[in-house]
Amino acid sequence: MIFSILGVINPFGAFSRPGEYLANIYNVFFGVIICICDGKEDWMRACGDVQTKLFQRAFFLATPTGKAFFYFYVGSMTILMLPEGIWSVIYIILGSCLSLLALVMLFFQYCGGYCGSGYGQMAAGGSSGQL
Repeated sequence: MIFSILGVINPFGAFSRPGEYLANIYNVFFGVIICICDGKEDWMRACGDVQTKLFQRAFFLATPTGKAFFYFYVGSMTILMLPEGIWSVIYIILGSCLSLLALVMLFFQYCGGYCGSGYGQMAAGGSSGQL
């Protein structure tokens, strides 16, 4: 999110590379969504209960599978942005980390029970995974 904010701060980028500038704006927006999804519930309640409101409006983000697919989308979009210079290496690394995190989340969700992780097993209350 920070690197995308730096890309948005450059006002001349909107004229020289409008697609990259727009992608940075999207990445800032997606970064805020990721911060809300993964933020502590107490902090989010203090900020107007934004986490609950987000999960009500975009329920897929409240599920581990939906969150993983969202992370994979944002990571792949970041990888494919490819700005000029050293920024392309940074974006590839950041996008790869986010995409890898999504794959690990999916692995633990669906195969975690076979590896000794309780993440993918059914809970006593009948719900699967953790929120």
